[in-house]
Parts: sequence; structure tokens; C-alpha cells
Amino acid sequence: MGAGALVIACRTLAEARAVTDEIRAAAPEDVVLKPVGVDLRDPAQIVAMCEDVRVDKSLRVRLVVHCAGVFCASWRNTEWGEEETAAVNAVAGPRILRNLGVKGIRFVAVGSFTHRATSSAKIRRWMAAVHEGTDIKPPLTPAAAYSCSKTAVVAYAWGARRRWG
Repeated sequence: MGAGALVIACRTLAEARAVTDEIRAAAPEDVVLKPVGVDLRDPAQIVAMCEDVRVDKSLRVRLVVHCAGVFCASWRNTEWGEEETAAVNAVAGPRILRNLGVKGIRFVAVGSFTHRATSSAKIRRWMAAVHEGTDIKPPLTPAAAYSCSKTAVVAYAWGARRRWG
């Protein structure tokens, strides 16, 4: 079967190629490395990337490692209407899993100790603001928004594990 395959997704293809070059230097010769440029803020780019991966016969996805760590300097929404920190850190991983449509896949969400630095009150404010989709008066500091987004990742992983084992 060989060494397997690895999709390296970064915000730009140039970044993905640079990371791929670093991995290639240490990887077995027969590993398939596929660099992909994808803006994880953009739902359409995630769908397109997943479709590209699904149709590539050299790839068989068994694991997704989501290691995004966007820390925005201000509270802002993407042009697609989602708060940027939430879109990348909390929503992109589950969106990738859903669009890959692979059964039995493993998901590793790289969190952060910052999820321990938030409170239930901050989480409630963050969730309300994320769902309202407003740019008016940031409800939290950038650090608090980041912390809440990483808490959401922990909650998603906990819930998924309870549901799917």
C-alpha cells in the first residue's frame, strides 16, 4: 500500500507548496503529497477543496488534522457573513469533514490552552454575536474571541466523540 498520502492545505498555494517541500525532505519517497491553497473563511473554497480531494484517486482520506489558529486584531465578519475567528477556528474543521463525506474518518482538532481562559458568560456572548453576524460594537476582545473559538473546537470534539466514539 505504500506510505500513504497527505493533503497540505494552507491559505495560499505558495504557502502549501513551501510546507510540502519541508515535509518532502523528511517523508518516505512513496508518500503522495498534495499541496492545496484554500481560504478556510470561504465555505465555497472548502467545498471545492473537498471535491478535488474526493475525486483524486491517489488519495484516501482517513484523518483530518485541523490546526488553524486565526487570531484577528479586531472583531470582523468575512464577506460570507461569518465572524472571521469563528469561521476558521471553530467552523472550518466540521465543514471539511461534512464536505469530504467520508465514513470512519478520524478528526484531530488542535486546540489551545486558551480555552481554559474563558468563562460561560463569555461563551454565551460569543455564541450570540457569532449567530447574530453583526460588526457593531465588538462583544469581546480579540483574545477572548480566539479563546471562545478554541473552546468551541473542544466542545465539538467532545460531542463528536460521544456521538461517534
